[in-house]
Amino acid sequence: MFLARQAGAIVTGVEGSKWASDVAKQRFNLDIINTTLEEAKLESASFDVVVALEVIEHTFSPSIFIIFMEKLMSLVCPGGLVIISTPNYRMAKIYGASWLGFQTSFEHLYFFSDEFLMRLGLNFGLLPVEWYSQGSGLMQNEPAKFTMMLRNTIKKIPGTRALYRFIKNFRSTKNLERNSWEQFGQGHRVLVVFRKDTVFEL
Repeated sequence: MFLARQAGAIVTGVEGSKWASDVAKQRFNLDIINTTLEEAKLESASFDVVVALEVIEHTFSPSIFIIFMEKLMSLVCPGGLVIISTPNYRMAKIYGASWLGFQTSFEHLYFFSDEFLMRLGLNFGLLPVEWYSQGSGLMQNEPAKFTMMLRNTIKKIPGTRALYRFIKNFRSTKNLERNSWEQFGQGHRVLVVFRKDTVFEL
């Protein structure tokens, strides 16, 4: 949101966590509504672009993610864009239990493949325009698994989070090319850009 606003967009955010919304308001002076998207009091067809990055996999049940999709579709103007990203379950079919989605992110309740996400969008009048993917989703070897376990343990020690973030950001700049998004690719994280069908009605 901050980067979008820096680029000139007028932005409004919805965040279920009070702590995260307070941080966004205080640190970045962002307009954040502290609630779920399903319960947010927002005017229909009032946004040109609606973005939900790494959200849909946290919905509590299939009935909720249907309401979630209905809400996304209702908020965007006809011809506007809806952008959704989520871990790509297609990679689980390739790697099985070694898939990164099964080794981390234990708070994820559901997994969606790129194909299912596109079909889901189509059911709500959202036409896939393009998609991107990032990362292989493969936990390479046992030492890597041990390193991740050790890293998660270290992050729990008071005072180490700031140092961990610094190292992570430094490594991210070094690995920017390796971690870049690939258009129309197959990878661990998938991002789909939809356009709202101008003749679709619920």
